[in-house]
Amino acid sequence: MNIFIIGHRGFLGQKMVNFLRAHHTILTDSIFDITIEKTYDAMHAAHVIVNCAAKTNVDWCEENEEEAFRVNAEGVEKLMEWGRVHHKKIIQISTDWTVNPLNVYAHSKKKGDDFILAQKENAVIYVCNLYGYNSPSEVKGFPLWALEKFTRKKPFSVARGILHTSTWIDDIPRCVQAIISQNKTGRIVCTDSTSYSKMDVALLTARVFGKDPSLIQEVDVSQLPWKAQRPEESNLYKSHSHEKGLYFYPCTTLEEGLMHMKKQMQEGNHPLAK
Repeated sequence: MNIFIIGHRGFLGQKMVNFLRAHHTILTDSIFDITIEKTYDAMHAAHVIVNCAAKTNVDWCEENEEEAFRVNAEGVEKLMEWGRVHHKKIIQISTDWTVNPLNVYAHSKKKGDDFILAQKENAVIYVCNLYGYNSPSEVKGFPLWALEKFTRKKPFSVARGILHTSTWIDDIPRCVQAIISQNKTGRIVCTDSTSYSKMDVALLTARVFGKDPSLIQEVDVSQLPWKAQRPEESNLYKSHSHEKGLYFYPCTTLEEGLMHMKKQMQEGNHPLAK
């Protein structure tokens, strides 16, 4: 099957290409732009389109509302309409924040998700707080931030207030493959089932990577210089586990994901995993 990956150069897009090419023919285009319809010709040979592209910096979106909606909503509307006309299945990578949107980022993503779900053959995957490893130059997420702080061996501040689930990046292409092979549609949750604060994640990162947890200093979430409002807790397993039409893909736990991430970093000779 031919799979076109939008955002193939990004952190998630690279992981998607590397995994799915073992099962499918992967199509990409370096000049593709979801907001410019004349670049859509590159997708004609695709059977399925996976959209990994979005404006995802939450605070940036809060200060750049027009651009956030132009990409996350209006661009996705164009994609959905093109897919409808050309009979393409679209799988959209989104955020669980769209279930109860509180900021510009979440509202713009929700509007895009609604466009995608207007076509019954499409699917939206909800993820949360991505982390993982691609290559020595491509490690992302809060655990990496914490590892960089631990390496400096100086105290650093972490908030305990906000609770969220997490998604190990390797689970997402596996979820996409399951959607394709089983022809799933609708809304799919791709996160672990446990809520963690940033403090919890930092402490777990210290334990898995053998770092000094005494360097972590707890601060109140109100002290953080955030521009956008965050939900106090984001966990669809708790709030929507019995909702009809919501499928929960079995994901790796945070501790297991961190252990896999450490092994991948060690195999890639990443300095932060030594």
